[in-house]
Amino acid sequence: MQDLNQIGTTVITRIGALEQALKDAASFEDFHASPASERLRDAIMDQASSAQIVSFDIFDTVLWRDDKSELERFAYIARAFTGRMPGHDARAWLAARIFSASHAYQMSEIVDGTTEGRLSDIALNMMHAMRVAGDRQEAARLWCQTELEVETRQLRVAPFIDQLISQLVADGKQVIFLSDMYLQADQIRQLLNNLAFDLGRVTRLISTADERVNKRSGTIFPRIFREMDLQPGAFLHMGDSLTSDYIMPIRSGWAARYLPVPRATLIKRRESHFQCCATMFGRRQTSLPMAAPAL
Repeated sequence: MQDLNQIGTTVITRIGALEQALKDAASFEDFHASPASERLRDAIMDQASSAQIVSFDIFDTVLWRDDKSELERFAYIARAFTGRMPGHDARAWLAARIFSASHAYQMSEIVDGTTEGRLSDIALNMMHAMRVAGDRQEAARLWCQTELEVETRQLRVAPFIDQLISQLVADGKQVIFLSDMYLQADQIRQLLNNLAFDLGRVTRLISTADERVNKRSGTIFPRIFREMDLQPGAFLHMGDSLTSDYIMPIRSGWAARYLPVPRATLIKRRESHFQCCATMFGRRQTSLPMAAPAL
C-alpha cells in the first residue's frame, strides 16, 4: 500500500498487488483458494512480527457477510419480526428501522466530536415511532433478538482469518477485535458464539457502540493505546474499510493492513439494495438515509 510519509495527511495513491488481487476476486472464497492467499498470509505474519497487539475489524473481516445489502438484511429482519409482532406490515417495520437508526445516530451523545448509535436505542425508537401497545422495552428486546438471529444466518466465519488468529496467538501476539458498529460488544460476542468462533484467543472485543468514539473519525485508536499503556507502534490493525481500517489507524501511529471486500461482492450488494428498494418501496432509486453500497 502506498501513502504519503506525513501520517496526518495520508493519501492513498494505489493499493498493493495482494490487496488488488483480493479486490478483483470473484469472491472471498475464490481469492483464498488461490496461491495469493498464502502470499497474503506470509505478508501479514511478516508485518505482525514487529507488533505486540494485532487488531481485527469484525464484519467483512473476521465474519464475512453474504451478497445481501444492508437494506435487504433489514427487510429480512422486518419480515421475521412481523410474524412475532402483528399489527404492521414488513414495509412499515423496515421504514421504522431505517429512520430510527438515523435518529439514534443524530441524537446520541457527542464524544470527541463523534456520535454512535446503538441497536438497543434504535429498537426502542422504533417501538415509540410505531406506537406499539404494551411493554415497548420488551418489544425492543424482541426486535434485537430477531436482528441477531437473522445476522447469524447471513454471516460466516472467515477461515483465513480464523487460522491466522490461531497462528498469531501461537506466536505470542495478543489479538483484539475492534468494530465500528451499532451492535454492542455483548451482542457481537453473542453472534460469534452462535457461529462457534473461539473467543478464548481474543484479549478484548471493543465496539464503538459502547465506546461512543469510532474508527472512521480516528478517535478510538488513541484511546485504546492509552488504555493498554502501550505505544502506537505496538499495534497492527486489519479490516475492509480503506478509511476506518487503514488510513485512520495509520494517522494514529498504528501499522495497518487493508483487506478489501471483492468488488464482485459489492456489485451484488449494490444490486440487492436497488432490488429491495423496488420491492419494498416501488422504485429502485428510493431516497433513504442509507446509501447503496459504494464500489
